[in-house]
Amino acid sequence: ERAGDDVNPHIQWTPWSSFWQVTADMALSTTPPGGHGHNYHSEFIPIWSAVLGIHCDRHTMDAIAKAIPKTSAPR
Repeated sequence: ERAGDDVNPHIQWTPWSSFWQVTADMALSTTPPGGHGHNYHSEFIPIWSAVLGIHCDRHTMDAIAKAIPKTSAPR
């Protein structure tokens, strides 16, 4: 899997140190905006809409995306 556009291209994996760097980074991985880190809840809205066969217009999807942070349990 290719790294995202916002990932420093000079990062290299070294078994011991990279493991601990990534482990420490996981504590902040839910704080970036949607689509980055491990915060991708709003990207699931159109997917669940298709899986469930429920048509949602853009306004409804935006309203759901706006409500997700308000209803998500803090980590």
